[in-house]
Amino acid sequence: MNIKHLFGWTLFTDIKDGLRLTLRYMLSKGVTMQYPDKEKWVTYPRHRGHPYLRKDSQDEIKCVGCELCANICPSECITVIPYEDSKGKRRPKVFELDSRRCMYCGLCEDVCPEEAIALGSHLEYSTYDSNDMILNKEQLLNLPGKNEQGGMVVPAELKPGAQVVAKTQDSEQQDPQLGQTQGPQQGKDWWQDIRRH
Repeated sequence: MNIKHLFGWTLFTDIKDGLRLTLRYMLSKGVTMQYPDKEKWVTYPRHRGHPYLRKDSQDEIKCVGCELCANICPSECITVIPYEDSKGKRRPKVFELDSRRCMYCGLCEDVCPEEAIALGSHLEYSTYDSNDMILNKEQLLNLPGKNEQGGMVVPAELKPGAQVVAKTQDSEQQDPQLGQTQGPQQGKDWWQDIRRH
């Protein structure tokens, strides 16, 4: 044991440093995000949000009904029933995802050979009836995808009976699917507010 370590141990310098940091945050002005009335946090593109289904360039579902996602899912929340259409293409007749059981592990995204299912940036979903959390194929196709950029707080508004929507910079129109935005979003960096140095 060296002298510096012994000196620090006897005078509790580590504890003093920790208490100084705690007191600095206790006495500084708090940071409260005005969600959902005035602000909305935009998730990073790497965020694992709600699974969604993708479409191809012909605006058809990419899924071929191979059932690999349903077989690999550890929580068994995906149900796929395949069929062949008149052109001989394999498609899912039924594709259901039970959001109550989904763990957002991303195994369905990894195993899909057609890249038809992915984890998007959507995180604001709730309901009064738990049966509404079982999403069908059409609902999964209409969910927003990944954000192009994120990690910022943008102006938002909560409308009665609707979800939180971000205000666009160009006009007063609202953008309900922030994951589909084009171009840079203007917002403040939430990390700078938290650090307070």
